[in-house]
Amino acid sequence: MLNRRVKTYALPWATRLFASPALNRFPSLLEKAGAALQSKRGGGYASTWQEIEGALNFIQNPAPTIFDVGANVGNWTSSMLQALPQTRRIFMFEPQPSCWTSLARLSDEKISLEKKALSDSVGTLTFWANSNSEISSVYEQAGGGLGSRSLSVDATTIDDFIGARGIDVVDFIKIDVEGHELSVIKGARRSIERGAIRAFSFEFGQADVASRTFFRDFWEYITALNLQIYRLGHDGYAIHIPEYSHDLENFGGVANYVASGLAPKRRR
Repeated sequence: MLNRRVKTYALPWATRLFASPALNRFPSLLEKAGAALQSKRGGGYASTWQEIEGALNFIQNPAPTIFDVGANVGNWTSSMLQALPQTRRIFMFEPQPSCWTSLARLSDEKISLEKKALSDSVGTLTFWANSNSEISSVYEQAGGGLGSRSLSVDATTIDDFIGARGIDVVDFIKIDVEGHELSVIKGARRSIERGAIRAFSFEFGQADVASRTFFRDFWEYITALNLQIYRLGHDGYAIHIPEYSHDLENFGGVANYVASGLAPKRRR
């Protein structure tokens, strides 16, 4: 009798409730909230603060060597030096001429400006310089738009750069290149395999639509190199990603991840 009443009265009522216009928006609101919580730009937290805390969580050397790939105007490098003044060397990679003046002001005996892009091969790339330098990209759909123009830029790989400079170990690499992150990682394969790179961060989000890159592509490539993947929380803690899930394919925000063979100092 109870089951019959549930089917007769409760189920139609529940169907009408969840089909109401107000609740129709609820799933999309949850999706946006989730994207904001995992996004470096969401939740009201400063993105640079989150990224620096996340990097420090994986840097064990008190005087590290660091790569800032996609340095833009140098905010990340400046913040890292404030947090870790004993840093030994920082190499800033930035192919946009509009950013070079700002970056040149930071350059000194331990901060080097490299006026080139990083990729999975040595050569030249077509680069779309946007009026907003933060979203310029080698992919027109990511870096194109009002005021954008295409440039031909020099490109090298992390493997080739490390070899040419005779660098033994890079303690941390920050990669923020608007959809080109996986190509940069592929260009570091030899260095990762021989343990010359201790940890690296990468972004995943909207720009990966332009490069047609899924999180599964990152997952399969990185875990095949025997590295663990962590998402950076807003509080600086590392959130371990133990297995791949389709839920990770979130293009609504921009999430920051770290890949490393070393355990972070703080995780959950």
